[in-house]
Amino acid sequence: ATETHTHKKMTLQQISQKFTSSPTFPNSRSKSPIKNPHPLRLLSDSEISSLSDYISSYHQSNSSCRIHMFYTMDLQDPDKVALWNWEKNEMDRDTEGERSPLQRHVKVVFIDQKWAVWEYLVHLSNYTDGKILRLVSRQNVKGVQPLIREEEFMFAQEAALNDERVIKLFREDYGIKGDLNLVCVDPWSNGYYGTTEWEKTHRIVRCLVWARMEDPEDNRFAHPVSGVNIVVDILNKKVLEVNEFLKEKPPVPLRRANFHPRMRKKDLGNKFEPRTDIKPLEITQPQGPSFNVDGNHVEWQGWSFRVGFQPREGLVLHNMKFQNRPVCFKASVPEMSVPYGEPTVKRMGSSKCALDSGEYGLGYCANSLELGCDCLGFIHYFDARLHDFKGKPYTIKNAICLHEEDAGVLFKHVDWRTGANVTARARELIVNFSATIGNYIYAFRYKFNQEGQLALDVDLHGILNTRAIFPGDTRERHGTELMDGVYAGIHQHLFAVRLDMCVDGVKNTISEVNIGLEEDDSINDFGNAFYATFTDLKTQREAQRNNSTQTSRFWHIYNKEKKNVMGKPVGYDFVPGHNIQIHSKKNSYMLNRCPWLNHHLFVTKHSVDHQYPSGDYANQSSGKNCPTLQDWVNQDTSIVDQNLVLWHSCGVTHLPRPCEWPLMAKHQMRAFKIQPNGFFDENPCMDVPTNIPLGEEGCKCTKSKL
Repeated sequence: ATETHTHKKMTLQQISQKFTSSPTFPNSRSKSPIKNPHPLRLLSDSEISSLSDYISSYHQSNSSCRIHMFYTMDLQDPDKVALWNWEKNEMDRDTEGERSPLQRHVKVVFIDQKWAVWEYLVHLSNYTDGKILRLVSRQNVKGVQPLIREEEFMFAQEAALNDERVIKLFREDYGIKGDLNLVCVDPWSNGYYGTTEWEKTHRIVRCLVWARMEDPEDNRFAHPVSGVNIVVDILNKKVLEVNEFLKEKPPVPLRRANFHPRMRKKDLGNKFEPRTDIKPLEITQPQGPSFNVDGNHVEWQGWSFRVGFQPREGLVLHNMKFQNRPVCFKASVPEMSVPYGEPTVKRMGSSKCALDSGEYGLGYCANSLELGCDCLGFIHYFDARLHDFKGKPYTIKNAICLHEEDAGVLFKHVDWRTGANVTARARELIVNFSATIGNYIYAFRYKFNQEGQLALDVDLHGILNTRAIFPGDTRERHGTELMDGVYAGIHQHLFAVRLDMCVDGVKNTISEVNIGLEEDDSINDFGNAFYATFTDLKTQREAQRNNSTQTSRFWHIYNKEKKNVMGKPVGYDFVPGHNIQIHSKKNSYMLNRCPWLNHHLFVTKHSVDHQYPSGDYANQSSGKNCPTLQDWVNQDTSIVDQNLVLWHSCGVTHLPRPCEWPLMAKHQMRAFKIQPNGFFDENPCMDVPTNIPLGEEGCKCTKSKL
């Protein structure tokens, strides 16, 4: 196997060149090869077990060290052209002396008991009985930290609640006399701010504290314990520092503010009664849904795609085609950032900015969805198969739901002269998953429609993150006082979207489209004329762009090699969603770690090694530990007639409102939409049934009085 010990990792392209000399794990009897699984098929429990068992064995044999904790097992993307050829031929066999170009590669990240971070790249092939695994490479990646697992959060809480300094502080300074098991120590990723040596030398989290009043279901966010943060080494499971950063500590608020129905009834008595005037709303499809599912492959109304799931991104969509023509090879949300706008000393002695994907893993935080709660109608569920810190597989049941929704009117025309009415109802196919990250829940809803459009909406739910203040303190201006002594800080929710485009092929070009006024007075006598300009973006640096509402800006991805009936290149538009500007100074540590927040759009030439805009290892990263999106952009590669990846930043700014307390109603955000523009010779949904059955004259609307 190829082995290196450096933070300068081998690329997958380099690794593939060394594949022919890779050793084989001695883990199964030789069997005659059968047809391989689809390269984008989700990892199975047996595959996860095989990976962890034999990597553990190999590492102990070759490094004289056992594995401390597994962090991620990521199925790698295949080459898209090779995949399309494979699908066209409907077979992919290993033969004597020849290996298929569509190997299934899995990248496994773990920390061993010497506290070293390792990456193993493994080739996985299915045979009749069992598996054969070939080690492609292994690398000791230095100066980085993998994401934080849920088990490590529990280690941190246990260490804090058993530390004598912490116990003394709770008892004497905050007057917490009851059961300390009702004290909630919430670990947060530390980030990197250059303020302590711990950031460079230890794997750490910083803990915020809340308390519950007598009942485990009591809303802890009504009782923040502010003025202290606890630094925990999660490898050695010990408290490094108890930082009391406020000279005057506000008292712990004692007033209850519960949302659990049982607790609200307990607190409010007869003042709380659930509404009784909501009538049932039932959604039925007596003949079943219009979609077909085979494994993780979905077909619906001309669309076909594969559902994927990764520990870091959660839901991933692959190989999206419309009417059997490629549109987008991969859609994902590889990073999130939630920066809070409160001054450092007020919040926790360091800045508070979580990278929910890169530091926690959206996939690990996925919820099991329930019919009647998260989804209505005829639902097809996909389970998520992940692994625990020991590498053993486990399942999140119903992690993804697939269903149709009525979307109003698809198209309609009423002739005011004749009263003729032609109307078709619209359907959308929804692919949905949600993840709970601390106090927030994010629901990601991909929406396919019958015209060939794909959109992503993000629903934000949950409860406000709070701290204690002195009641009525007028000096506080970086948030909102929700009730006496309970304060919620202003913050932003920022999302990085990655779209690996392939509009009718892999050679694409992107143009920026702006709407402007006609300045030639000789043809614009009345001052009302305006038009669109299309400007090609030629290099990666040139393609660092921001949205402009003044010019109704969007971007057009087109393929010069394919023409429509008008002789124009076929294309798709990228329409930005809810864009905001990051409120952070240019030299801030946060922007160093999240350079994708500097602009709304980046475009890069595709590389299998460019998946995460804050780098492969965002946890405790300064932005220099591993390459980020800005490093790739700075290579300034040509993006004309290339395999293009679009990176889009979008989000919302949230100034908390008292009427969002104690539990917030949903806030919906449109992230993006892609729509065909010249991709078809006419509207592709004209065959959707209308209100007029074929061969009949149809209905008449009341004639207009025009």
